[in-house]
Amino acid sequence: MNNPIPTVGVLIFNGDKVLLVCHKKEAEHISDTFGLPAGRVQEGETEKGAARRELEEEAGLTVLEKDLIELPTVYTGPIERKNGVQVFSYKIFLGSFYSGILRESEESKPEWVALSDLNKYNLLPNIEKIVEEGLAIQKKTVK
Repeated sequence: MNNPIPTVGVLIFNGDKVLLVCHKKEAEHISDTFGLPAGRVQEGETEKGAARRELEEEAGLTVLEKDLIELPTVYTGPIERKNGVQVFSYKIFLGSFYSGILRESEESKPEWVALSDLNKYNLLPNIEKIVEEGLAIQKKTVK
């Protein structure tokens, strides 16, 4: 896959639930698709800084960069968007400690989704794999 667009995302668990955002009609993503709070790194930002910003913008939650754990896999794949299919690379950070209250943005609506219900949602590519990898890492790192 040539020249994927690099993005970063944050994976947050709350008990047996995972934080997903539903893309609304104002988003560039296809409406009513679910993914992680994520986006592109802006000039002058670190990857962790961008992940932290995207989580706050898309879901209203705050994490500290020092509390973000990078997942070893960088996921790459095509994502259908309103302006056509684009290929993205997706570096994910697990956020074990967070604060705040879920807040909707103009483009997305955050939602805690039961892990057992993931297959019932219209998920962006790789979300289930990312959740599985994150769960395995969380079990090793969070006591």
